[in-house]
Amino acid sequence: MRTDETAMMNPEWAKQLLVKNSSNRPVRNNVVKKYEAAMLAGEWKRTHQGIAIAPDGTVLDGQHRLFAVQRSGCTVPMNVSYDCDPDIFTLLDCGVGRSAKDALKVMGVSNADVISTGTKIFILNSRYPSRTWTALAFPTHQEIKDTYVFRKQTMDEAATRVASAHKEFNFLNKGALLALVLMLEDKDESLENVYKFIDKLSTGEDVSQGTTIYAFRKALYERHLMGNRTTVLQQKHLACLIKCWNYTQLGTPLKVFKAPEFPPMPQLIDKKLF
Repeated sequence: MRTDETAMMNPEWAKQLLVKNSSNRPVRNNVVKKYEAAMLAGEWKRTHQGIAIAPDGTVLDGQHRLFAVQRSGCTVPMNVSYDCDPDIFTLLDCGVGRSAKDALKVMGVSNADVISTGTKIFILNSRYPSRTWTALAFPTHQEIKDTYVFRKQTMDEAATRVASAHKEFNFLNKGALLALVLMLEDKDESLENVYKFIDKLSTGEDVSQGTTIYAFRKALYERHLMGNRTTVLQQKHLACLIKCWNYTQLGTPLKVFKAPEFPPMPQLIDKKLF
């Protein structure tokens, strides 16, 4: 086996290699989209992983990278190994890829799970407010890391408050709550007021029957707002949190809380109303 560690993979070369891509498992479109997004964003880096080619030209490993190059139209650095033993095919891709949470943990970030999920939801809502969040290119690990670094102070505090709220009332979605905090900060809302809202959601203290928060907590407790697919459930919870915040700020009485129809995602009311 020999490896070219200076190769620059381009769409035409990727297309030629994929002609002999007959032995791999079905292509996972979400993986291709993730790689494609990184390439288009200029975030692709050469790693020890690359393309493995058998002596007869069959692609043994790297089909998702090749499809991403072809779709993106980008030329990127990529290791290419030739004359690989076909028997290694059964040993490839048996592990689990690193997640954004793993990347944040390497940086020493506390509550990395809350921050990675909340940042993903925040970016998806900003990018796709008029679509259901399925079959989409999710934010890259680098985007999530960059967003965290840019808003580190808010995220660290918010993640701690959100994790505590979830521990108190575990029907609350941690990621959606963190995304709401970031959205409200962008609307110049006082974080003190936001955290008071979250405290009421989690504890139910000083929450009267007939109010939106009471109705929302009741709906969560009775599992009326549950769903099946994780990403859609996260989107649904964020939509519900936005509705709950808006109705609470307006003082709108509510007996039964129902999830708002989406897409499009509901918008936070303008602070100028008050």
